[in-house]
Amino acid sequence: EETLDKITRVLHKYRCAVRSMFRYFDVNRDGSITPKELAQGLWAIQEVYGEDFCKEEVDTLLKHLDKDKSKKIDYNEFLEAFTVQNPHLNKTLKSVDSSNVMF
Repeated sequence: EETLDKITRVLHKYRCAVRSMFRYFDVNRDGSITPKELAQGLWAIQEVYGEDFCKEEVDTLLKHLDKDKSKKIDYNEFLEAFTVQNPHLNKTLKSVDSSNVMF
């Protein structure tokens, strides 16, 4: 839950769209995020946005997001985590003017 909150803060603070964040993590553009891509993405968020993530959080986040236990996170699984789990974020994302969102 705490790890999701960290990512939620980045999404909200920097007005990033969930789809853009998914694309950011999906380095090879195959439509899913592998554990390695997730770790690399969280490390980059840590470096750029100052949110700290540890190895255990990568594992926890993967377990939480990977609903079908495929060891990968697809877009629907990623989206569900930031809309169903966090109604405030969902409302905020819907209110963001698309011209202010980084793509």
